[in-house]
Amino acid sequence: MKKLIIIAPYSISKTLLFLKRKDNVFSNIKTISREELLNHKYGHYSSNAIVFLMNERNINYESARVLLKYARFAIKDSKKEKLHDLFLLRNELIENKLLIINPYFDNLFNNADIEIYGYSKHDKELMSCLEGYNPCFIKNEATNSCGNIEKFTCLDDEVLYMLNNITELIDQGIPANDIYIFTSDELVTYYIRKYSESFGYKINVPSEAKLFETGLVKEFLIKYKETKNIEECIEYISKFYDPYIDSFVSLIKENTFKELDFEKQLDFFINIFKSKSKQAIKYETAITIINSPIYKKGVHIFVPCFVQGQYPIIYKDNEYLSDECLNEMGLSTSLEKGNSYLDCMFDFFYGNNSFYFSCSNHSFNQIYYESPWIKDLNLKEIKSVIPNNVYSISMAEYLFGKSLDLYNNYNEVTPYYLSFLDIVNSEEYGNYDYRYSLVEAYDHSTFLNHSYTSIKSYYQCPFMYYLDKIIGLDPFEGNFAVKKGKLAHFVLEKAFNEDFNFENVFLAGIKSLAPWSEKEIMYIPKFRQQVNEAVNAALLHFNTYMSNPKVEVEKELTLSIRKNSILKGFIDKLIIVDNKYLVVVDYKTGDEKFDFENLKEGYSMQLPTYAYLLNNNEKYKDYEIVGLYINSIVNNSLKKITKDDELISPHLKLNGVTLDEVSIIEKIDTTFVDGNSKFIAGIKKNQDGGFSNKGSKIIYKEKLNEFINLCHGLYLEADMKIRSNDFEIMPKRKNKESACKYCSFSDICFKPAGLYKDIGETEEDDYE
Repeated sequence: MKKLIIIAPYSISKTLLFLKRKDNVFSNIKTISREELLNHKYGHYSSNAIVFLMNERNINYESARVLLKYARFAIKDSKKEKLHDLFLLRNELIENKLLIINPYFDNLFNNADIEIYGYSKHDKELMSCLEGYNPCFIKNEATNSCGNIEKFTCLDDEVLYMLNNITELIDQGIPANDIYIFTSDELVTYYIRKYSESFGYKINVPSEAKLFETGLVKEFLIKYKETKNIEECIEYISKFYDPYIDSFVSLIKENTFKELDFEKQLDFFINIFKSKSKQAIKYETAITIINSPIYKKGVHIFVPCFVQGQYPIIYKDNEYLSDECLNEMGLSTSLEKGNSYLDCMFDFFYGNNSFYFSCSNHSFNQIYYESPWIKDLNLKEIKSVIPNNVYSISMAEYLFGKSLDLYNNYNEVTPYYLSFLDIVNSEEYGNYDYRYSLVEAYDHSTFLNHSYTSIKSYYQCPFMYYLDKIIGLDPFEGNFAVKKGKLAHFVLEKAFNEDFNFENVFLAGIKSLAPWSEKEIMYIPKFRQQVNEAVNAALLHFNTYMSNPKVEVEKELTLSIRKNSILKGFIDKLIIVDNKYLVVVDYKTGDEKFDFENLKEGYSMQLPTYAYLLNNNEKYKDYEIVGLYINSIVNNSLKKITKDDELISPHLKLNGVTLDEVSIIEKIDTTFVDGNSKFIAGIKKNQDGGFSNKGSKIIYKEKLNEFINLCHGLYLEADMKIRSNDFEIMPKRKNKESACKYCSFSDICFKPAGLYKDIGETEEDDYE
């Protein structure tokens, strides 16, 4: 029996094949996509070809992929340099068996009818594969009009109305599986996810987030940069629960090549992870989002955001090959690609289905302009009106909130206001729930990587954490204070090296942080003097007034606090005294001190965090922590003048808490024999031999353990709340100093005046 070859995109062929077999017209049917056809005739390449090019030409992954994309079509030589290079490359790939061509391509169409769906005659690559044959392009007949298009002010309105209209169809008896949403716009998909649950039905999306965006991949890449060892990285990530862990490990192994050095292998991994998506959950009965045409009859298809840039897509002559080169190679130019897209999309819209087009003027970050295809498809423009039925309380509240704004501010009575006045409780409008509960950023299987800084921001204000760590909106790129801190750390990290030279290291630090503004350059000599003084004080203490010390700088410690949650910390300086005691030092160029009285509120967690990490680290757990200190670099007080009998300036003394053991303190600072410490701030003996300030600078071992245990509980609590998506707007305030003072998000935060959680002693609240 004569066979039928169907050439169509996968999204069309899988539905088309069902219809063909249902009609039982052909029993011998083969479907093939355009890309599969090109692979047969012009060849296909594997990952080995990319590896070969990356090494052969010393280029990155993306450059290799672009060359391979065009090289397989370079079947003729050319005087143009780029095309000649592609011609030679193609022959080289074939010679090395890296470009595989099907020698039996011509037999594919023997004794076969050829039908083409979803492609255009303007597609030159496709037509070159069918040269000498007589394919039949199956097209839908053009209609006088493809229906109506509804216009909205903003994208929120548009998506809400679309979801409400979908619910109305379901209410009329239309099966959910016969309803589709045609979009590839990420913002539209976001709003669909945001609002659809309140309408009571499920939606199947094409795929979830890119693999590159997942916590598992981020941890793998961080570990790989650190260790440069694949096996060690696989062992590391295998300890964390993730439903995709097995397939992820297989993906790593499949894309590991001994021929690549570390930098090229890292580049290869990053591009592979960016090209893969996590498989989305599929529901048997659900609305389906599609991003390419399908071949069905009698279904309902919604087309939101029908605007320029998407309808049509604009192809530009800015690829690796110009339109002139593409034309010489027999490939589609930007104009022909545009015509192909137009053909395919109009054929889709002319199909025997019910289409619902819509567009809006703007979203929260973009202005839209209506598609020119509105006229080409002869769509009738209609303005949206209040639906007869509202199927979601979220939609009712949204519409009522908008109308109430107009009523309260301008005394304007809108149809929305009259319609929902008796439905929505207007008293709730002035009592907004400031708990940010709409987001579903994490769940209990999400891999989370915490740090002291991130958890500190969560305890200062959960909404600040959400905007910074999840949305990534923080515009702060650094200032002079930040650069000063980095410069001081750069120098102090190297201060304990045997070949340390202050001038050389300071100059290297200046160069690494360039550029500096003219104003910043004016302050550098003064800051150089301050850093030099801090270095000399630290070396004097370490080399002369400590008992058998050893130093470790910039120590990274990692701890698994629960399944799928790790805590990372970087300790500026760790001193081991007498091979038994640990002294923790954190450098600060700002004016900062630690107040352990408010540790339970998430304040002053940094030093206890280091103690917590050290106590649970295999290398350090058997050492005894005897001091947790801040080492200030800059003198921020004019009152602190160095006395004649002092070895260092008062501001350079270690400021923190010390264990209540005289014999141990004498090992940390051998000057303590006279009852006063020259290097530790605020500790001295009284007349009876005890300490005069217990509870502030001197603590018992039990109190230090209490700090560590409290710190452990704070991280577990924050982790649980973050996983529960608890991002309430509730900044903390201590002595009228609130988390809002230096917050980057005050312009977009809807915190009302006077809304704070006060800790410590605070005077009467100020209200606007």
